[in-house]
Amino acid sequence: MEKDNELNKIPEKTLKESEVKYRTIFENTGTAFMIIEEDMTISLINGEVEKTFGYLKEDVEGKKKWTEFVASDEDRKKMAEYHMLRRENPESAPKKYEFHALHKNGNIKDVLVAVSVIPGTKQSIASFLDITDIKKTESALIKSEKELKEAHENLEHKVQERTKELKKSNEQLKKEIEERKKAEEKIIRLANIVESSDDAIASLTLDGIVTSWNKGAEKVYGYSAGEMIGKGPYAILNPSQWEKVSENIEKIKKGEKIVYYEAKRHKKDDKEIYVSVKLSPIKNSKGNITGISLISRDITDRKKAEEKLHKTIKELERSNYELQQFAYITSHDLQEPLRTIASFTQLLERRYKDKLDKDADEFIDFVVDAAVRMKEMIQDLLNYSRIGSNYGELKLINANKALNNAIHNLKSSIGENNAVITHDPLPTVTADKGLLTQLFQNLIGNAIKFRKRDVPPRIHISASLDEKNNEYIFKVSDNGIGMEEQYTDKIFEVFKRLHTMDEYRGTGIGLAISKKIVERHSGRIWVESILGKGSTFYFTLTKP
Repeated sequence: MEKDNELNKIPEKTLKESEVKYRTIFENTGTAFMIIEEDMTISLINGEVEKTFGYLKEDVEGKKKWTEFVASDEDRKKMAEYHMLRRENPESAPKKYEFHALHKNGNIKDVLVAVSVIPGTKQSIASFLDITDIKKTESALIKSEKELKEAHENLEHKVQERTKELKKSNEQLKKEIEERKKAEEKIIRLANIVESSDDAIASLTLDGIVTSWNKGAEKVYGYSAGEMIGKGPYAILNPSQWEKVSENIEKIKKGEKIVYYEAKRHKKDDKEIYVSVKLSPIKNSKGNITGISLISRDITDRKKAEEKLHKTIKELERSNYELQQFAYITSHDLQEPLRTIASFTQLLERRYKDKLDKDADEFIDFVVDAAVRMKEMIQDLLNYSRIGSNYGELKLINANKALNNAIHNLKSSIGENNAVITHDPLPTVTADKGLLTQLFQNLIGNAIKFRKRDVPPRIHISASLDEKNNEYIFKVSDNGIGMEEQYTDKIFEVFKRLHTMDEYRGTGIGLAISKKIVERHSGRIWVESILGKGSTFYFTLTKP
C-alpha cells in the first residue's frame, strides 16, 4: 500500500511521456530487439524483429521461444548452451555471435546477435543484425516507422479511454494504479534496452542540446555522457557538417523524419569514422514534438569493405578486358601465318601429289588437316573470347524464335543425318537473341554429332518454370551415345574432348562457349547422361 502511495505521487503525465519517449527510441532503433525470459520464451519484441523474421508481435510475444528462429540444430544447441551459461556466469558467455536464422517464409538469413542479461532481472536482451543484405534494412525502417506511428496512436487512444474510466469508481482507480505499475516496469525495461544497445542512442532538445547519451554512444564516439549531456553534438562534427545537422533539426521540428543517411563523424581521439544516422521526433502524450531521437551506428568497417570491393571490381574489369584483348589479338594474328602454311601445303599437294612416295603424300595430308583444325580452333577461341563483350543489351526474346533460327542454321546437318527436332512451346525470356540462338545451335549440333550409328537423331527441347528460384529450366534431350557420369563436368571445359578426331571431328570448345553464354545470362548449365542411352542438357534463364 505504501508503494502504491509512492506511485500515486508520480504524475500521470510524467509516466506517459516517459513511456512514449523510451518506446519511441526503442521502436525507432534500426536493430531488432527481443526480451527473453529465463525459460527462453520471448516476452517482448520491437518492430525490427517482425521485419527480420517475418512474425507479428501477437504471433511471438509469450508464444515462441527464441530458438524457434534458428535454422540449424547445431546453432540451436549452441544458443541453448550460451543461454544456460549466461544464467550461471554472464561474463563467461559470448555476447556476440552469428547464426543462421529462419524467416517465416522459409528463407535462411545470416544474422549477428548480441545478448546480455538485463541488470537486476532474469531476463536477457537480444539484438539482431541481418548481415545478409544491410541495404534492405532501409526499406524495412520505413515500414517500422509506419507501424510505430500506428502503435503510438493506438497507445494514446487506450490511455485516453483509461483516463475516462478512472473517474467512475474507486475500483477503476485500483486498476489504473496497477496499469501505472506496469507502465513503470516497461519504462525501466526500455531504458535498460536503450542503455545496453551497441548503437549510439541519444536524445536532443529542439535546440540540439544533448539530454541523454547511452553506453553505445560512449563506445562509438569516445565521449562519456558527462561530457556530452547539456552540450550540442558539435564535438563529433566538422564545421562543414554543422549546416546539414541544423537543416535536419529544422525538419524534425516540422514533424519530418530523417529515415536514414550516412555521414562522417569524429571520435574523441580525432579518428574519423563513418556512421549511419536516423533522426526521429520525440512527442509527448498530446502529440507535440518535444525533442529529437538520434540513433547512429559505426559502419566504418562496412564502408572500407565496400571501397575495397569497388577497387577489386575495377581491377577485375580491367584484367578481364586485357585478357579478352589478348585472346582476340593472339587469335587474329595467328591466322595469318596459318593461312600461309595451309596455302603452301595445299599448293605442294596439287603440284606433287602422286609424284612423291606415299609417305610424302601422307605427310602433306597431315599438315593440311592440322592447319584446317588449327584454323577452326583459333576461330572458336576467338568466338569464345568475344562472348560477353561484343553483344548488345539483354532484351525480352521469344525463345521459340531463337530456336527456329538455330534449326534453320542447322538445316543441312539436320537433313544429312535425318534428325528429328521437336519442342514444346517455349517462354519469353530476357536474353541476347544472337547468343540464345547460338546456344540452341551448339546443343542441337552437339546432339546430332554424337548420334548412334544407324539410328536417326531424336532431339526434344522443352522448358519449365521454377517458381521458387524465379527461373526457367530448359531441357535439350537426345537419343545419342551418352557418356559416363565422371565426364559430365569436364565436357564444359575449353578444348576438352572425350573422343578422338577420327571418331568425331570438332575443336572441343562448343560446350565451353555454351557455358559462357549461359553464365553471361546469370544462369547455370549441366548435363545428365547415361552411356549408350542419350543425354539431357539443362540450362536456366531468369524469368522476366
